[in-house]
Amino acid sequence: MSKLFRFRVAVGVLAASGAIGLSVSADAARVRGTLGELEVAVTGKLLGFTRTRVAPPAKDAASQRRDTALFLAVKNGESFPIPTPTEHQIITIDGLRFLPNIATCASDAQVSFVNADREPVTITVDGAALGTVAPGAQKTYVCSPGKVTRTVRIVEWPHMRALVYVGEVGVADIPNDRGRFSIEAPRGSYELQVIDRDGVVATREVQIEKRDVDIGKLELAAPRSGSNSE
Repeated sequence: MSKLFRFRVAVGVLAASGAIGLSVSADAARVRGTLGELEVAVTGKLLGFTRTRVAPPAKDAASQRRDTALFLAVKNGESFPIPTPTEHQIITIDGLRFLPNIATCASDAQVSFVNADREPVTITVDGAALGTVAPGAQKTYVCSPGKVTRTVRIVEWPHMRALVYVGEVGVADIPNDRGRFSIEAPRGSYELQVIDRDGVVATREVQIEKRDVDIGKLELAAPRSGSNSE
């Protein structure tokens, strides 16, 4: 076999493998956008009969960041196969709070709870015990098929509440600190769902083809009264 022939065979193999790689990557694209109205006012009850301001209120005391998560749900089974997720969303228990207080997952995927406090806590999901988590440890919750929204509580601190949203088939994700998101998914028809602790607060139909989809700014429904205070 001549050197020229071997070179042509090698080039042909590389070209074929490159074509295969392109065909696989071409089956997926990204859905990009930004969530609006993530800052919500903090309201509280006035105790006593008088109130005197001795200093301007801190910004964090007047408003707080609204926790949100995303689920790109397949519509009518019209999509290429969804890959099994390799990463899972995490809810941290810190300072007697859930951070964040919402997580999303597809059916049979997982959500992890990490205890960053100094005392052990007992976690329940819809009243069923998930287990006790020691300081610095974590407990994994499997999002089995069934109820869509599931309430998470801490036995030792009944005021704490979080929500796990379980979709059927789709891709779960979270926005960054500025509300921006970029979700990779194969070709198909989807409904983008934005969820906070009240449930679904915004939706948008999305058709993924060969190119990325930019849906721009997505405005959210106002949170229910008191839903962001713990």
